[in-house]
Amino acid sequence: MTFTYHDVRTWNSGALDGAAATVKARKDKIIGLQDELNLAFGPIYWHGDAATAAQTKLAALVDRAEHVVAEAGTVLRALHDSADALAVLRHEVENTDSTAASNQFTISAQGDIVDERPPDAQDTPESLHQRARLRAELTEAVGRILQAAHEVDEVLNSALTKAEQAQISDGGATSLAEADVSNKTQDGRYRIGPPDRPDIKFDEDFVYGSKESTAGDHLDKAKWLAKLRGAQALGLMPDGTEMYEHYWKNTGEPKEFDYEKAYRDDSGIRQGVDSEITRAAAAAEELIRSGNTNFPMTGQASVAQPYPTTENWQKAVGGYQVWSHSNVRVEGNKVTMEITVKAEDRYNFNRGQADIATGAGDNENGRFTEIGWAKPFDTHGTITKTAPGRSATHPVGRPESRARIVSHAGRAATGDRPRTTPGSAGEVHQVDRHAAVRGADRGLSVVVERRNERAHHRRRRQVRHRRTANRPRAAHQAVRGPGHSGAGPLDVGHLRLRPRTRPVDLLDRCRDHAAGEQDRRAEIRVQPRVRRQDAGRRR
Repeated sequence: MTFTYHDVRTWNSGALDGAAATVKARKDKIIGLQDELNLAFGPIYWHGDAATAAQTKLAALVDRAEHVVAEAGTVLRALHDSADALAVLRHEVENTDSTAASNQFTISAQGDIVDERPPDAQDTPESLHQRARLRAELTEAVGRILQAAHEVDEVLNSALTKAEQAQISDGGATSLAEADVSNKTQDGRYRIGPPDRPDIKFDEDFVYGSKESTAGDHLDKAKWLAKLRGAQALGLMPDGTEMYEHYWKNTGEPKEFDYEKAYRDDSGIRQGVDSEITRAAAAAEELIRSGNTNFPMTGQASVAQPYPTTENWQKAVGGYQVWSHSNVRVEGNKVTMEITVKAEDRYNFNRGQADIATGAGDNENGRFTEIGWAKPFDTHGTITKTAPGRSATHPVGRPESRARIVSHAGRAATGDRPRTTPGSAGEVHQVDRHAAVRGADRGLSVVVERRNERAHHRRRRQVRHRRTANRPRAAHQAVRGPGHSGAGPLDVGHLRLRPRTRPVDLLDRCRDHAAGEQDRRAEIRVQPRVRRQDAGRRR
């Protein structure tokens, strides 16, 4: 389609929103016919050629209805994407026209830049150079606007053409609701619907009860149980020892672990949860852009990354699968998402692998499964976070407009990264309700802003300030002259005099030293790549 700059000026995103509302209403009406179609065949006892013909015709009708729903969902998504893009485009047109008018330029219907400055105006070489530069910038801005307009037109026209020519697949759907592509993300990872646990498969390298025990096995059992009791007596790795003891109980019953505690204690697990929240926020934005407002959302499972960093949680959880379900509410330009992140794992051992911290082979503990002394079991954990929406600070439809989803995850000193590691407190998932279309990529623009308070650094600066402000000064000034307030030892001939240390200063120095030592002991472990989906216990 050929259009001019004047045409773009007149484009109205509201008209596309209205068309999208009409398409959605008719699509939902078709989906509502599912029960009627299910009961349309007639009596159950109907047999014969006529029954077969009717059944074939009904199946064709249902299949066509599923394709119509898929086509309507595709058009609906394209209409909302185009409407959002036009809102941004209109803002760019208004800014460009305003800049031109304030500098005595006009932009013609074809997009040409016309200089309206009076012929008798007194111009200096410098002002002429500035006007030439501004004219070039306006020409470039008009070119960008027309290019973006062509992209919007191309995407929408492509969706309409495919729907008209029945070139949109229903993806093998078996129901009308399943055929609705506007109710799922384009990658298929998230969809609108109640919580639906994904089908997660775990490997099992050691077959339970498949081998006979030997005398050496009894010695190994005593050795490993002694290690377990010793760690428990010393209070080491409480979550890891709890899981290992359940393994030795030999019941195979599922066990839940404290996912909230794992989130606080381990930066690897914390990052895995935050990544799932970010992915879910992106999916929610995509579904909102398809015209959905208040809806439940469920997602597929994926391997949590990175691997846990603390030995306690390496032994308790190891590699695991993560998925989530959410409730999303849209009120004006405010988006609120309550998300529940689920962790799923199988507590077992992987043949040929070894513990990260000690190097002990998994085969040793896997042997106890084969003998029938210890039984693998399923583990799971749940963490729920409510992300209250905040109103955008700019009007809806402007590029700066953002509906904000803020995570309330707390931040505190952790075992593997004490005090200095930024957690998730104040982590902001910004969901753009009106993101500009850029080329073929029209997905979510999620901005994650991390705040790092570094409170201990600030406290140390305050401590140093108190020391300088509270030191006795008169004796030192008598030796080194007025105006000196040094804190170090003072040289007077062969004597070295130190300023008197006040008790409060000594206490502050002790705290300062402890914080510094803790920082120096903090380390970041680089874990080996997990080779399998479930990863097992890498102890």
